[in-house]
Amino acid sequence: MDDYERNLRKVIEAIQNGKPLEVEKRYRVHCELLHGDKKEPIIYHALNEVVIGTGTSLKMISVDCSLEGKHFGIFEGDGVMVSTPTGSTAYQLSAGGPIINHLMSCMSISTIAGISLSNRPVVLP
Repeated sequence: MDDYERNLRKVIEAIQNGKPLEVEKRYRVHCELLHGDKKEPIIYHALNEVVIGTGTSLKMISVDCSLEGKHFGIFEGDGVMVSTPTGSTAYQLSAGGPIINHLMSCMSISTIAGISLSNRPVVLP
């Protein structure tokens, strides 16, 4: 039995026995991806990050980003990563992104293997 299973059993037992549990809220990222000429977006939710990438292709991609209807940049490279504060210490960190305190209400956007040296991670509220 691994740690996850042990911890899950403890949580279930605590609930069954009426013991109080400590719950920690974390921010999630919501992403709507429009691909090509499709009318309906594909919707994703994630605790750590959402990655839009080339997969196994050797082609570069260009991602036009907007937040709440306002355009703020075009990211070009192997991919783009949108990360929550929780995810800032995971894949985002290894891609050169900033470490963000998990209590902050923000997200970070980074290019994966960007083609421009001036293309740096962006932290948005």
